[in-house]
Amino acid sequence: MTHEEIDIMWQQAMRQSIEDGEMFTRYNFAKLVAEKALAQEKALQALHDENERLGLYRDAYAQPEPVELPCCGYTDASAVKWNPFNGVVQCHNCGQCYTTPPQRTDNGLGNEGCL
Repeated sequence: MTHEEIDIMWQQAMRQSIEDGEMFTRYNFAKLVAEKALAQEKALQALHDENERLGLYRDAYAQPEPVELPCCGYTDASAVKWNPFNGVVQCHNCGQCYTTPPQRTDNGLGNEGCL
């Protein structure tokens, strides 16, 4: 919520308290804040449900299929170290370095990225 929305809710709560003859504004204000938060939560849930229905999350949580390294055949993800600063991938088993991560192809793997 923005400061402006909070100020508007406070004014609404104050007006309601005066109309109801209540001495404290904070209870009406708390009620308005809770209603606003619930409305936002429902809107976010509806958006999440629609995205899920459209399949937008399908790939976000999918685990990548292990790629067999051409150097020694390892498929264990822990056997590969990637340096994000220079984009080099290194096999922990044999030390072979690649300028690009090995990719799965239709006819197997080549050594296109080998250094």
